[in-house]
Amino acid sequence: MVRPQRTHVTAGYTPLGETACASRWPNSDHGASTRPRGFAVLDEWGRWPAPCSYPSASRRRSDALAHGGDTMKTPIRFLALSFLTATALGGCADSPDYVPQVTTATLTKAESCDHLLDLLRQDATMKVDMMIDAQIAYLKAMNDRDFVASPGVQEDAGGGMNTGDDGAAPPEHSETNVQVEGVDEADIVKTDGNYLYVLQGTQLVVVNAYPAETMSMGSSVAIEGHPLEMFLTDEHIVVFSSLPMEMVTGEQPVYDDYGYDGYQPMTKVTVLAHDGGNTPSTVQEYYFEGQYTSSRRIDSQVRTVLSSYFYAPFLRLWPHKWTEDEGEMIGLYETLRLENYSAIAAADLDDFLPDRYVRQGGELVEVAPSCTDFYVPTFGSTAWGYTDVAAFDLNALDAGAKTTSIVGMSDTVYSSHDALYVAGHGFNETAFTASLTSSEPVSTSYTHIHKFDIATDPATPTYVASASVPGYIHDQFSLDEKDGVLRMTTTDTLVSEQDWDIQNHLFTLGPQMEPLGAVTGLAPGEQVFSARFVGDRGYVVTFRQVDPLFVFDLSIPTKPLEMAELEIPGFSNYMHPIEGGDFLLTLGQDGDEFGAVGAPALQMFDVRDAKAPKLVHKLVLDEGWTEAQYNHKAFTFYQDMLALPFTSWEYSGGYESRLDLFDVDVETGITLRGSVDHTSLFDGMEIDDCYYYGWGIDVRRGVFIEDHVYSISNGGIIVSNVDDMSLVSTLPMPADYSDDPYGCYY
Repeated sequence: MVRPQRTHVTAGYTPLGETACASRWPNSDHGASTRPRGFAVLDEWGRWPAPCSYPSASRRRSDALAHGGDTMKTPIRFLALSFLTATALGGCADSPDYVPQVTTATLTKAESCDHLLDLLRQDATMKVDMMIDAQIAYLKAMNDRDFVASPGVQEDAGGGMNTGDDGAAPPEHSETNVQVEGVDEADIVKTDGNYLYVLQGTQLVVVNAYPAETMSMGSSVAIEGHPLEMFLTDEHIVVFSSLPMEMVTGEQPVYDDYGYDGYQPMTKVTVLAHDGGNTPSTVQEYYFEGQYTSSRRIDSQVRTVLSSYFYAPFLRLWPHKWTEDEGEMIGLYETLRLENYSAIAAADLDDFLPDRYVRQGGELVEVAPSCTDFYVPTFGSTAWGYTDVAAFDLNALDAGAKTTSIVGMSDTVYSSHDALYVAGHGFNETAFTASLTSSEPVSTSYTHIHKFDIATDPATPTYVASASVPGYIHDQFSLDEKDGVLRMTTTDTLVSEQDWDIQNHLFTLGPQMEPLGAVTGLAPGEQVFSARFVGDRGYVVTFRQVDPLFVFDLSIPTKPLEMAELEIPGFSNYMHPIEGGDFLLTLGQDGDEFGAVGAPALQMFDVRDAKAPKLVHKLVLDEGWTEAQYNHKAFTFYQDMLALPFTSWEYSGGYESRLDLFDVDVETGITLRGSVDHTSLFDGMEIDDCYYYGWGIDVRRGVFIEDHVYSISNGGIIVSNVDDMSLVSTLPMPADYSDDPYGCYY
């Protein structure tokens, strides 16, 4: 069913300085000041006063028109926009309309190491206050009243090398499925047409892949830690791996003030040189404290995004004991607050900042942080931790890595050719507690998005601006940039004293992250399962009972317009544009009209008419699962063929691991061409054997080289002819067992 066009109200705007409600902020090192914008102090009953009062919807609309209609002038430093919606809060019939608010901000850049330390202390103090205030408010609310809790939202060696590369053009081959053409994404398998490069256990394995009939093992290189992903260029291989800090420094980190040992993750970036005919050799090694989030490569420029989690110097956020007496508990919390104040005041930069190292001449050398490359948002607004953007040029490795850091963790990365965006959850410890005593809906989630310029000086990501949006981002495909305008979707969880609801929003932001337009209140009670932006179109799939496919016209960024809503059972996890964007090939789950979820399914939508999208083809797969539903890199579409890893189970208790190959045609539909079964490659492997983390029987990738498809699993590689799916060759790959008793948990 295609629903008619939704009523849309254009966003009005008001400078934050006119609406922000500032209150005196105690315990400041700088005398009288104001509490950071956008936050309010919980009162003695744990109530959450609204930080601002807004004019009526009609007044805001008039103000927007008075300021020039579609042309909006942005204050240099801060701007708040109230996005309006004509859709009432779906789950709260008696509540007023919910008004999502997007705020644009410029972060504070540290001017010196002393300035950075002062900023970090203030940020940590604010977070401690907010967390303790929230716990006290929650304690009072639980003692005073019953409440309706939000259900939340689901948050997705062998022989010598083949030297057959004689300088001729490499065989035609598929590439890693990426979001933006020309912006490479790291993966576990790469090919140049002559060789396959595979991360296998703790090894980088190079396979002589072409010709297919003589496929053989080439060489392998041990990678320190647990390999995650890699890039491949004509001259270099860049491997990202994770490992515990103690493997790097030899020191066991301490978890807290009780003296318990803890696990502190590090990310290693290994750069290897290769020429296709010899074993790759290591030429550079970087170590960063923190977890690998994602990376992008444009030509020789590699940019890595990492997140490091910290509580600062042994901060305790919960009392050592619990008592039923409310007054005594509040006293314990207040004592805890003062103890944390003292710990923060005594901390130095080493207590706050993540460690970085580089290996030079075989020796591990610590890299001192550049304090002026740190940016700090509004105090208390981000999650504990840091986001690091580390960049280096493969053609200038001697220059080292340039790192820019922002206070607050990130979990989503998007890159165009001109800008890199990183996004992470906001620090919202108090929001759910506030909802317990609020008669109006309170958003319990929001996301910070930071923009970096990577075009002006490709070697150095330059911070541009930031924005905070209500809700959370589903994945990288919820973000897209066109002509300097960021288009994005979020899912927002709203909670009040008596009710809860979920809504979805689409926002457009300008080059300085200033809000331009919005469509809000989409699909109340549902959540975003996938999104894709193609040219001036936006496509969003939500799901709860049926699968609405929303189509948006984004040709005028200040006036995004919902064109249609097509409802079908089930949902789509991933949308892939084909035929120049006229059709969408999607992967998801089949379902019925009652919301029951069935087997995985491939579907094709005709979206040539934005007002009348049509489901034109559908193929329900076997019961089972595929990595491609949550990792687009496992979805390989090449010359009208789709290679899809698939694992299914048998009623006898066994598993079948295979690569399915489909023909995709807009006229004839989606048909199974054949399957390549890898189950036999795992014969004799026991479930309780100690393999490295990530080991499994699943086929991981399908790669095309000329008229052959290479199916790759941990058990080995099987080559098939795509014309008749006949077997061409098989290369078993040995299991990578762990000799370390902790190896299974890397």
